[in-house]
Amino acid sequence: MLTSDAPTDASVYQCFDCRTPLSLRSQDLLVCPSCSKSWPIIEGIPRFYTPPYYWGEMPLAQAEQMILDARSNGWRQAVARMFADYRDMEISITDWQRGSWLPLIPLPSDAIALDIGSGNGALTHVVARAASTVYSLEAVPQRIAFTRVRLEQEGIANVRLVQASALQLPFGDEMFDLIVVNGILEWVGAWVDQGDPREIQIEFLKNLRRMLKPSGHIMIGIENRIGYSCMRGTIDHSGLPYTSLMPRWFASFYMRHRHFKKYLLEKERRDVQYRTYTYSENGYLKLLAESGLKSGAMYWADPGYNQPYNLIPLENSLPSRYLSRKRHEPMATAKRGWKVLVKRAAAAFGPLNRALCSEFVIFAGRNEKQQLTALWDTLRRQLPDLPDVKQPLLALETKAYGPKNVIHVFEAGAPEMRCVLRTTTPGTVGVDEFVQCYQNLSAASDRSLKDTNAGFSTPRPLGRVKIGWFHYSAESVVEGMSIAKRAFESRVPANVLKAELPRAIEAAVRLAVMFRGEMQAIAVDPARRKIPAEVESDTDVRNALQEFSRRTDSEWVQHGDFTIENVFTGGPLPAIIDWEHMARGGPALYDVFSLLISALPGVPLNGWPRSAGQWIVQFEGAFFGRSEWSRLYAQWMKNAAGALGIPASDIPSQFLEFLLQRYHIMNERDGVQGRFHAEFLRIAVREKDKFVCAPNA
Repeated sequence: MLTSDAPTDASVYQCFDCRTPLSLRSQDLLVCPSCSKSWPIIEGIPRFYTPPYYWGEMPLAQAEQMILDARSNGWRQAVARMFADYRDMEISITDWQRGSWLPLIPLPSDAIALDIGSGNGALTHVVARAASTVYSLEAVPQRIAFTRVRLEQEGIANVRLVQASALQLPFGDEMFDLIVVNGILEWVGAWVDQGDPREIQIEFLKNLRRMLKPSGHIMIGIENRIGYSCMRGTIDHSGLPYTSLMPRWFASFYMRHRHFKKYLLEKERRDVQYRTYTYSENGYLKLLAESGLKSGAMYWADPGYNQPYNLIPLENSLPSRYLSRKRHEPMATAKRGWKVLVKRAAAAFGPLNRALCSEFVIFAGRNEKQQLTALWDTLRRQLPDLPDVKQPLLALETKAYGPKNVIHVFEAGAPEMRCVLRTTTPGTVGVDEFVQCYQNLSAASDRSLKDTNAGFSTPRPLGRVKIGWFHYSAESVVEGMSIAKRAFESRVPANVLKAELPRAIEAAVRLAVMFRGEMQAIAVDPARRKIPAEVESDTDVRNALQEFSRRTDSEWVQHGDFTIENVFTGGPLPAIIDWEHMARGGPALYDVFSLLISALPGVPLNGWPRSAGQWIVQFEGAFFGRSEWSRLYAQWMKNAAGALGIPASDIPSQFLEFLLQRYHIMNERDGVQGRFHAEFLRIAVREKDKFVCAPNA
C-alpha cells in the first residue's frame, strides 16, 4: 500500500495564511485551528489546490487515456505507446537518469525530500530511491493519478502525494534535506496574471529557503536564456522561438502580434505577456542572492536537465575540455556540416561555450561552503587515501545506455584531474555489481603491481564507502591519455593507431594470461550466448552460432570493454581503466577483437567517408577485405593467438563467439549499436571464407 493511502500526518502541513500547523479533523479533512480554513483529503491525498484549467504535455483526453492504459497494461507500456513518436518525452518520463545528479549531494539515509511540480512522477520515482520520505507535489490531478499508478506498480511506499500549487506550499520551516525544482522556476511567473515575474520567482525561492534545513540542498533544473539551443531557434516556453533572447517588453509585444498555439496551456488567451523568465549564468546567481540563497555549484547539463547524462561545472576550462573530448570521440570525428564547425570553434574558446551552454543544473542552499564541498568533505573523512583537494570541482558522467555514474574530481584553478569516483545509481545498478567492479580493479591493480612482466598498469584503488543510500568507490588517475584521444586529436589518426594498437594488444595478451582460470571472476551471463532474434531467421547464421550458444567451458578471463577509449598510453606501461565488465567464459581473444573493432573509425580503408553509417563497411573492409589495414589486423590477431598458445585456425570461431557475446552487451546499452553488431554477425558468417585469418586467406 502506498503511504499516501495511510492516515495523513497533519502536523507536517501548515496553513498558507497564518502558518499554523494543521489538524486532522477526520480521515478526509485537514483544518487550520487558528483560522478554520480546511482542505479535503481525497483518496488519501491532501488537496490544497484545484487548478482552473488543465496543464500538461498532452491533451486532457490523452492524459486520461494514458492513466487507464497504465492501470491495465503497466505504466511503462502506456508511456511507450503514448509517446511512440516522441522519444525524448518517453525518456524524460521513464529514465532513472533524470536523477543522475543525486550522488553529487550527500543526503543522510533518513533524508526528507520535496519534489515540486512532480509531473508524471519521473523524479519522484528516482528520489524515492535516495531518501527516506518524499513529498511529491503536483497541481494537475491527472498527473497525480498517473504517478499514483506508477508508484503502486513499482512497489514504492515512501512517497506522500500532495495536490498543491508551487505558489502556496503547505509545509513548515526547515523540514527538507532536499527540494527538487526541475523545470518549474521559469513557470511560476506565468501561473498568475499580475505582478513582476522576477519578483514572483524571488518570493518562490524565499519560500524554499524557509522550508530547507540549514544543511539542505535545492536542485534547480532550467534553461540558459542565451544558450546555443535558443539561438538556433528552439521553441521557448512562450511557444515561439527566440523570445528568451529579446527584451521582456518586446517579447510580450512579439507574442501578442504573432499567431501561435499557446504552448501547453488550455485556457482563454487574454492580454498575453511574456512571463516565463529564464536567465544567464550571472542572472541566476543574482536571483539566488536576492532570495537569500547561496549557489554552491552550477553545472552545464548535457544534453539537458531532463537528460543530465553529463554535468560539467562552470569553472576553469572544464566546459572546453568536455567539448574537446566529445569532438574527438571516434564516432564524432565522422560528423560534418556547419553546425559541427561552429561547435568545434566554440570548443576552442572557453568563455564562449561556458556562456552558451543550453541548460543548467544548479545546487543552492543556505551555506555556500557546505554546497561546494559537502560530498568531498564527507568522503575525505572516511577515505584517508583520497588526495588533498582544497576546492573540489565534481564533473559527473553517465551514459544513456548504462547504469554507471562516474565523477571526475578536479581542483579549482588547476587543469589536471585529481581523482575518479564511481557510484551506485538511483536506478538499476545493485550493490553486488558495484562491489564486484571494485574487487575487479583491486585484483587487477594488485597483480599488475606484483608481476614484473605484467605489461600494463591500472588505476590505484583508494577505498569505497556508503553515504546515505549510495555507495562510492575512489581510484587514482592514470598517466597519459586514451588511445582514442591521442588518435583523434592528431591530424592522421591512422598513424597513431599503427603505433599504439600493437602495445595495447600485448597488454590484452598479458591480461588474459594473468587471469586465466581465475574462478573468482563473474561467469559470462548465459543470456549472452543466446542467438539474437535479428539473425535467428537466417539459417546459416543460426547454425554457425549453435556451438557457442551452448559453450560453458572457457577458462579465459577478459577485461570485457577493452577499447581505445579505455586504454591509456604515455606512461611507462599502457594503463587500463573501467573494470566493471570483467568476466570469465569468453574466447581468449575477446579483448583483442574488442580493441580492433573500437579502432575502426580511425582506419582509412579505401577512402570511405568517415560516418557512423560506414561502420559496417569499415568492419567488412578490415576483417574481410584485402588492404594494408586488413593485413595489419590479420597479423595482430595471429600474433596475439600465438602468444596465447592458440592455433591460428581457431581465430575465426573465436571471432564469431566474440561477436555473439558483444551483440548482447551492445544491444543492452543501445539498440542502434545492437543492430550494428547483428549485421556484423551476418557479415562474419556470409563472408567467412574471406576472413583475414581464414585458413586459405
